[in-house]
Amino acid sequence: MDREKEALKKLHTDSTGVPGPRPGSGKVWLNSIEVVDKIIRSFTADMLSTLAAKKDFMPWLEFEAMRWNNLFLGRRTSDTFDIGPWNRPDQLGEHVLISLVMNGETHLGVRDGFFWYAGQVINLTKSDFDDAKLNQLIDRFKNILLGINSSGPDA
Repeated sequence: MDREKEALKKLHTDSTGVPGPRPGSGKVWLNSIEVVDKIIRSFTADMLSTLAAKKDFMPWLEFEAMRWNNLFLGRRTSDTFDIGPWNRPDQLGEHVLISLVMNGETHLGVRDGFFWYAGQVINLTKSDFDDAKLNQLIDRFKNILLGINSSGPDA
């Protein structure tokens, strides 16, 4: 009987210090494949719309890239997203720079990643636009932001 009580006690321990989505917080877990995919696709659509409207692109890119940098690296709080220990400059910021073979400061790593991504998308628009190549690019950047090891010739 005591062993069962002890097992139940262990099962119902406080998990507030465990990284991951907090049940009942009402926030979306930033480090999920679906969420990061939607963020990148939304960024891409907004970027292509900005370019098509011939708006001043660089200020837009600087603002958006820094906004995502601050969210992904936990440099600002969010009413929408929960983040974890991965979302730090010495973790994600460094990983982005290493994955993209870039020099830079880790606290700006995600910003630099969005700059890199924007450049890649712009290069795709210079020839016949290929949805498959865009999807590969989105998957690559998504995997980098999530810390998922990609393999293949373009990884």
